[in-house]
Amino acid sequence: MALLAAIPLSDRKATRPIFMVRRRQRSLSIAAQAMWTQLLKHLPVRAAA
Repeated sequence: MALLAAIPLSDRKATRPIFMVRRRQRSLSIAAQAMWTQLLKHLPVRAAA
């Protein structure tokens, strides 16, 4: 069973949604890991419902 995590990316020029996807227990390249870390730092915090 593959578990996924996806973060939506925003771009004014995008014509459809863009997501950065990561599968559990799969390593990312160094560049992809750096991008993932930056996305998590700037992710807006949502209040619990």
